[in-house]
Amino acid sequence: MIDSREISRRARLRAAEIRAERKRRKAAGIIGLAASFAFTAATVACFVIVPAVGNASYMIIPDKQPPLARSPAPQRDEAAKPYSGAERESQTADGIATPGYASLAVPAGGISLKQPLFNPAGNAYYFLFEIALSDTGETLYTSGLVVPGYCIEGAPLSVKPAPGEYGAVLKISFYHPGQSSASGGVEIEIRLTVEKGYG
Repeated sequence: MIDSREISRRARLRAAEIRAERKRRKAAGIIGLAASFAFTAATVACFVIVPAVGNASYMIIPDKQPPLARSPAPQRDEAAKPYSGAERESQTADGIATPGYASLAVPAGGISLKQPLFNPAGNAYYFLFEIALSDTGETLYTSGLVVPGYCIEGAPLSVKPAPGEYGAVLKISFYHPGQSSASGGVEIEIRLTVEKGYG
């Protein structure tokens, strides 16, 4: 027969076991909760919350977006040559010298311009030339970058207009060395003469 002292001892042991089990479960719960918080924080760190457009809700987008694709920077025109001519020049309001052409011409039987497209020496910008028809906007020629003191001689047109005179625009974009986008530019209205016998 178990006496009262043994019963009391066993009761104390059982109570101690129950307390130990409760402590173990509590510690395990804290560790699990901390791990859950850590995972959530790590996930949210990769995102930012921004207002959705057009309503009061929010959407989650990656914090680090892939870089936007950029157009490649124009390259220097390998056809450019040192310019030593004495063609008329004009100046922009910012003091940038440009060709002073009122007209350009394509000789009979040819596909290239008679006049050189030049960037006057002393400019701080590279030039990119474009020639387009005024009525259709069709681009007839686009150069690479032309450094100051150089020119494109005999710029070849990409299409062959019929002989005659056309309203056209000579577009000149200004580029700082090393930049991938234009810093400004001018558009010069000109007459493009395609002499009879062209093509």
